[in-house]
Order: sequence, then C-alpha cells, then structure tokens
Amino acid sequence: MSLDEEELIGVWSAGAGYYDTFSDEFLIFNPDGTGRMEGWVLQLDSVDFFEWKVVAPGLIDLIGDRHVGRRGPNGESMIEILSDFHFRGIPFNVAEKVRPPGTGQWMLVLEIGLPVPWPSELGLVTRNGSEWERGAD
Repeated sequence: MSLDEEELIGVWSAGAGYYDTFSDEFLIFNPDGTGRMEGWVLQLDSVDFFEWKVVAPGLIDLIGDRHVGRRGPNGESMIEILSDFHFRGIPFNVAEKVRPPGTGQWMLVLEIGLPVPWPSELGLVTRNGSEWERGAD
C-alpha cells in the first residue's frame, strides 16, 4: 500500500468539525480497496458502494458498482440500482487544516475533486472505518 493510499484509509465527513446537523456525507475508504459514500438526512438515506485505487500521486479512481437509497414520500422503501458514482483520475490532497475556518481547531482534511453535488472537502472522523457507526463516536 502506498503512502497516498494509507492516508486515505478511514471515515471522512463533510460535516466534521462543524456543529451537528441533520444531514451529512461520509466518504469511507477501507484498506482492501473498497469504500462507500453515505448520505444522511436524519437517517441513512443513500449509499454508493465503490472500489478505489490511487492511480498516481494525488490521483484516485472511484468506481461505483451499486447504489442503495430510500424512496417514497416518507423514505419508507429502499431500492438498489447500478451506481453512477464513477470517477477516474480525481485529484485529492490530505493536509492538516483549521476546520471550520477561524476556529483554531486543526484536523486532517481530505480535499477531493469530485463534481457537484458530492463534497469537495471532508474532515477525518476516524481511521478505523470497520468499527465506526454514525452517532456512536
């Protein structure tokens, strides 16, 4: 595993460092090259499962295979479809930054060149994604 790959392992949150909100997005990189993008709106709303690989220093491929999401007026049903979470050669950088700006609170931040509506900056929640559950930390 390369240094670039090692620094990505873990759970990254768009809301990390900010006050709790009703929604958040989590980008989770597992050591085995799998991962998921979770969307939360009060509850788990959607998940895109993907395989990932650093293809060059600072560039990553994220290749989704399936999407699970809530549907219906009250989100009462779940559907599973093919994922459109497919990105090749996406630039990324991991660095320690003040987050949120102006607070003096330093944390590891993943800057990633995903297109809108995906998050472009996420703070590290934990390195151990296999034991992590939202709300349990």
